Amino acid sequence: MGTIKGTITVIRETQKVSDKFQKREFVVKDNDKYPNEFIIQLTQENVDTIEAHKVGDKVEVSYNLRGKKWTNKNGEDLYFTTLEAWRILGEGKHSATQTAIPIQGYEDDLPF
Repeated sequence: MGTIKGTITVIRETQKVSDKFQKREFVVKDNDKYPNEFIIQLTQENVDTIEAHKVGDKVEVSYNLRGKKWTNKNGEDLYFTTLEAWRILGEGKHSATQTAIPIQGYEDDLPF
């Protein structure tokens, strides 16, 4: 679990990967001296939670780090890493109040 603070630079359209799985990606650029841009994903019923934000909004995104191994047809193992958002806190350009976007499926994720 981690957090990224920065500015939204890209919001992509929802991708229907299969009949049972959909995802939506967005990019956050951090405020480091040498800025990094991170692609973050929302999945399933959470894909529309980014609608409360626009490109240019400053946000703090809490995410889970996910990793997966996949073996291609040549027997080569490939590895994928994903940042999956579970909370988006932000202040919109036209709003003076901070908004929290709860993401379904993670409310009771903590063991306490």
